[in-house]
Amino acid sequence: MDNLEEAVKGLKDRPDFEFILDHMRKCREGYIGDLTSTAVVENPQLLAHASGCISVLDLLLKEIEECK
Repeated sequence: MDNLEEAVKGLKDRPDFEFILDHMRKCREGYIGDLTSTAVVENPQLLAHASGCISVLDLLLKEIEECK
C-alpha cells in the first residue's frame, strides 16, 4: 500500500475496522466529556492531555472519513 486512501478502501468493509473507528469515536467523546470535569480543567497537564487526544483523534477520524 502506498497511501492511506488505499489502506482505508481495503479495510472499509471489515467489521473489525468499523469497530476500531467506533472505539476511536467513543474515546474522543470521552475526552470531550473530561473537559466538563473541574479536576481536568484546573490541571494544565490534564487539560493539555485531553485537548491533545481530542485533536489527534479528530485528525485521524477526519482523514479516514475522507478516504472512504
